[in-house]
Amino acid sequence: QSDFMEKQKRQVQSDVETAECFFGLSIDKPPETSKVIAPFSSDTSVGLSSESDIHSLQERDSAITATPRIDLDALQKVNSDTVGWIWMPDTEINYPVVQTSNNSFYLNHGFDGERSAEGAIFLDSRCDPDGAVRIIYGHNTSSGKFDSLNRYLEEGERYLQDHPCVYYFSADHPGGVIYDIFSVIIVDTRELEEVNQIYQCYFDHRNIETLMKKSTFTTDVQVAETDELIILSTCCYSDNHRCVVCARH
Repeated sequence: QSDFMEKQKRQVQSDVETAECFFGLSIDKPPETSKVIAPFSSDTSVGLSSESDIHSLQERDSAITATPRIDLDALQKVNSDTVGWIWMPDTEINYPVVQTSNNSFYLNHGFDGERSAEGAIFLDSRCDPDGAVRIIYGHNTSSGKFDSLNRYLEEGERYLQDHPCVYYFSADHPGGVIYDIFSVIIVDTRELEEVNQIYQCYFDHRNIETLMKKSTFTTDVQVAETDELIILSTCCYSDNHRCVVCARH
């Protein structure tokens, strides 16, 4: 872990660059790594968890026949930045979620800390890992990561009907819980007021109204002030636009 953290300190970009890196500037694409480490293998066909929450997931979605068995303690031994795991059945989204003190490092570093054009799936540095709002970023690349999120824009309500939920595992929800998608938004990052309204790491009823009002299509999912939110963000259309998928639990 000490070697990993030292490498991170040497290579991380400053917080001043964070917004520019995420909201528009292209990044270099260094040689990609092919390293695979067992604790975060994306092969999750290994049986079912005995957690009661997982059984509730299966009751909600009859298409689920196998669910990830997530060992956060083991993941944190590989990378102490691990804060959770995100999974969306029938997509490539099945990844550990990391968080560090800035939103720059994991733009171009993988879960193992090595340089990678695909980066990692990471929680906004401003968010409390166990808080009411989790903003999670991932690249839209040719080989995956958060590429599937753009299908909500491309295929609309039909895709939402088949993929209505986000499944998240964390320290406070080790058995996994369901977040129901209530909004899909196209964000123009040049509109700073809109960006500030949508990328908020705290729960505010005015913010929720914005998320629902700007959705590309309506859903029957209602959001209450007691809910927890997950906001997923990735590139779409151009460097200036983001696809944002919002879900509540």
